[in-house]
Amino acid sequence: HSMGGGAEKYLSDRIADYLREGEGAVVLRVGGAKRWTLEAHLPAGCISGATDDLEFIKRLVSQLPHLKIVYSDAVGDPDPVALPSVILALKEAADTASLDVLFHDFFPLSPSYTLLDGDGVFRGPVEAERGDAAHVSRRPDGTLVTLSCWRAAWSPLLHSAERVVVFSQDSRSHVLRVYPELAKKLRVEPHRMPQMPRLVRSKPNASERSGVRGNIGRQKGAKVVQDLAALSAAEPELGLVVIGNVDPAFPLPGHVPVTGNYHVEDISTLAEKHQITRWLIPSVWPETYSFPTHEALA
Repeated sequence: HSMGGGAEKYLSDRIADYLREGEGAVVLRVGGAKRWTLEAHLPAGCISGATDDLEFIKRLVSQLPHLKIVYSDAVGDPDPVALPSVILALKEAADTASLDVLFHDFFPLSPSYTLLDGDGVFRGPVEAERGDAAHVSRRPDGTLVTLSCWRAAWSPLLHSAERVVVFSQDSRSHVLRVYPELAKKLRVEPHRMPQMPRLVRSKPNASERSGVRGNIGRQKGAKVVQDLAALSAAEPELGLVVIGNVDPAFPLPGHVPVTGNYHVEDISTLAEKHQITRWLIPSVWPETYSFPTHEALA
């Protein structure tokens, strides 16, 4: 997709691995100004172009005879229920192709890729009879896509894959709840963690202050942070600092510092500056892998 975040970091790291080995990678990206953006990442640099012509994309990709296709994440595509058949067509057009499907979120399980209901609440695994509007979608022509139709569209892609990869045991349980027949090909492969900086201990007798790390949107707990921030105005012991950003739809009062964008190597300096004594992970969805949690523990 074109939305950044953890899936983008994972993709960038994998491309870097290929380039170090003298190889290349082609990225088919969705969610931009045109439906398809094709990027060729080579040791000499990257070239890209965008189009709405799927047949043109197929002709280009068909020139690559030995493909390892990796479905990473397609949230943001205007017609995602059609994507599994597109990916399978690309696989069939190649002389030799293998396919991996990665679960950076739960898009193959539901249009609500975080499994939240329409009111933003997680109510456990999404069964076929859930009926909440968040788990249905519409195609560009207005055709209704029920949850069962959605899963019927994604199922062939998952079954055609040589490997289906999740990044935590909890994600594995969610996938198997919907596709139990994938048990033998489902792999749990936790992400590589970056080297974490050493945090400086807070000063003795410092007041308690919770640090929230990351770009906090609805599923990451923006409403939790907003509610806690409101409480902290009257309860000084509920000190709060956001290392990162918060969705503008959930504005925070002025007394809560929000640092904006940062790098992992900045965390120690920012934690010392703001005298953070504990970390809060406010996420309200079953994250496929939580970098902030692992970084907080580190």
